[in-house]
This record gives sequence, structure tokens and C-alpha cells, in this order.
Amino acid sequence: MKSIPFKLIVLSVLFSALAGATFANSVKESTETKVYPNVTQQLTEAIGFPGFIRSNSEENIVKAMLQVDTTGKVSLLELNASNPELKRYVEEQINRIHLKTAEATTPFLLTLKFQL
Repeated sequence: MKSIPFKLIVLSVLFSALAGATFANSVKESTETKVYPNVTQQLTEAIGFPGFIRSNSEENIVKAMLQVDTTGKVSLLELNASNPELKRYVEEQINRIHLKTAEATTPFLLTLKFQL
């Protein structure tokens, strides 16, 4: 009887864990923005469209982990973007936002795709 090399077992366990985590993150991303549609709409409108974007690009995507309290204060927990100018723009806009009709949220992911 042949034995399976230990390294192969470890790699398959790691791969399975990574695949599961990736799936969980994609489900989390797709569902959490739908949990707070009113908040998401208000945030998207308040952030607006930056005037410096001149073409469509993968660099025009920003992902922000946010949380809103009952007073409408938006907390930026994490911000990811490959375009530093766009990242700075979104961060400045989020820091200025105070939602009028607020509902308290748990941390959620807001994905912004800026396209012409």
C-alpha cells in the first residue's frame, strides 16, 4: 500500500481552506452590500464621481469597509484601491459624510466602480 506524502496532504488542506475562505469572502461581499441598500445608496450618492477619471480601468475600483452608527456617523475601517489619487478622493469624501436617515450597521463592504 502506497502512502500519500505528508506535503501533499498539507497542501490539499491549505488549498481547501483557501478556497473556502475565498468563497466565504465573495458571499460576504455580495450579500453585505444588499443588507443596507438605503445606506449604500446614500453613501454612493454622497461620494459622487471624481472629475479626474478620464478612462475606464480596473484601477477605478475602490473597496471600503464601513460601519455606520445610529447618529449617521460613517466610520471607515479599511480602504483598498490601486489608484492612490482615487483612494485619497474616496477617503476624503467618506470622512465628510454624515447620513441623514441612519440605521446602525455592522461592518460591511462597499465596492465602488467608477466608470465613464
